[in-house]
Amino acid sequence: MIRAMERISRRTFVESLGTTAAAGWMMPSLPGISRGAAAIYAELEDPLAAARWNAQGLAAALDAGFPDPEVENNARINLGDNFKSLGMLDAAEEQYRTVERVVATRR
Repeated sequence: MIRAMERISRRTFVESLGTTAAAGWMMPSLPGISRGAAAIYAELEDPLAAARWNAQGLAAALDAGFPDPEVENNARINLGDNFKSLGMLDAAEEQYRTVERVVATRR
């Protein structure tokens, strides 16, 4: 029963995101929306879906060119955590090291 509810919730969530994106409502906050969606999928123990959402959020943050790299770093840390959950340790380490470099250069 719980798995069926999770599937329905996921489908409804994804459909809602598609509708709001088509209406142009979420573009200014796409990194935040992506981070929220990724967190939901991580809680549902679906690290692959969470990684997809975190990758989308990272791309949106990079495209936005925010002056403070906090949004980008958060996306990279979360993506690293997703990769670690998937056993992709080299990819996780790459994300963590990128954050370390960004933080070190801002000091």
